[in-house]
Amino acid sequence: MKELITQEVLMQRGENQVVMPSTKIDAFFEEFPWVRKYVKGSITQVYVSRIVPEIVGRHLHSKYFGEGYYEIEQAWLLDASGNLVKTIIDKRVECRRYVLFGPKISTRKTIEITGEVDPGESISHRLYHLLEKAGDVDTILSYYDKIKAVIVYKSPRGLSVKQWIEKQIEAERTAISHTIEEINAEAK
Repeated sequence: MKELITQEVLMQRGENQVVMPSTKIDAFFEEFPWVRKYVKGSITQVYVSRIVPEIVGRHLHSKYFGEGYYEIEQAWLLDASGNLVKTIIDKRVECRRYVLFGPKISTRKTIEITGEVDPGESISHRLYHLLEKAGDVDTILSYYDKIKAVIVYKSPRGLSVKQWIEKQIEAERTAISHTIEEINAEAK
């Protein structure tokens, strides 16, 4: 099995100075032309990887150095065409006209939740908040400006990220059940 590729792994391997051949980067952009829609910084490294449980559960890397300087890994949850997955929630909100007293006012509030993952947030947390639209997520795009690396994580063909996660959970459940059966068989 190939080594897990994440922005943190690339940093640990000291690949923050790597510059890939322009032919590889050009070929990457031919395959994924929509990357430029999200990544505004310079790109010197490109990777494509399958989605694994460690990717979905990890939190985005972010580091604050003070005085307004920080490093942030960015990630976007995209559909098969490279579009940002979004959902709209229509919520009923009650509040008081004045801070502590007065009649309650009921109003409706529309909230748009996008597939743009916040710094420090996990990808699974953002998937959860996309509700039924999470089934549209096919690709996870990651960019870290410090090492100028883009990673496109793909789910297996024909499966959304959500469906793939469900298959992984079922496989783990089966493995746990098998282990329990082996333990119980020892007692006999």
